[in-house]
Amino acid sequence: VSAEDTLLAGFSGYARTGLYLPLFSALGSLDSKGKDKLLNDHPDLLFPKPFGDIISTASQKSGTPQEFIYSIIRQESAFNPEARS
Repeated sequence: VSAEDTLLAGFSGYARTGLYLPLFSALGSLDSKGKDKLLNDHPDLLFPKPFGDIISTASQKSGTPQEFIYSIIRQESAFNPEARS
């Protein structure tokens, strides 16, 4: 098992359980070469798309692109439904 496989398993575990803030933090701690390789192969780690049905409905109702909605949610709460401003 390679180091990349081990990292991918750990990062995927964070994503599966909805722990995006620790995932983003762990990704940020990688050296640039390792991070670039991992994210080129698995961009969904940095740009996850949870809550697909809710986002799709909101996008259709508002006419706002889904990517824009995802970017705001990612930046503001790291997809934590319990986060409050």
